[in-house]
Amino acid sequence: MRNQEEARRMLAVPFALTRGIRVPESGLRRFRTRDADGHRAWTFDAVINFRSAGSDGDTVADNYSAAVVELPVRFDGRIGLERRGVLRRPESLSAPEVEVGSDELRERFSIRATDPVLAKRLLDEGASGWLTGRPGRGFHYEIVHDRVLGTAGAATWAGAVRCAQRSGSRRA
Repeated sequence: MRNQEEARRMLAVPFALTRGIRVPESGLRRFRTRDADGHRAWTFDAVINFRSAGSDGDTVADNYSAAVVELPVRFDGRIGLERRGVLRRPESLSAPEVEVGSDELRERFSIRATDPVLAKRLLDEGASGWLTGRPGRGFHYEIVHDRVLGTAGAATWAGAVRCAQRSGSRRA
């Protein structure tokens, strides 16, 4: 029961990835809550975008492994970093693309933000270097208010925690 309450609390944050999941039972699998270096963290698999796979009634869906980490500070805005590349299909943040961060960061990610000034402040040289380096690459990220979401494979939780630590050091 407590896990259901935690899942509903996490789903209340308007992430692009989870916007279609109204109740935890409909799209979250392996939902876990934990403390990560003093930050509240949630890990889960999301199953979204169900669609028909043919006339025989089969369906397919998009599956994501994800982690959300609570930040120590709240930002008034949303930032999405969508990894570019072959076979990449992130759930897009409904915000305009902005030109912030390093050239290498913009080559690897499509960056969308509701507040370009906030995006410029958070995606400084240090954050750009981490996101394009070995630890941060290969994931999709989204920052919404006081939470950061990372989606990809098994290392997602570690990536989201590190992104939270970097973001938390830039007080609003």
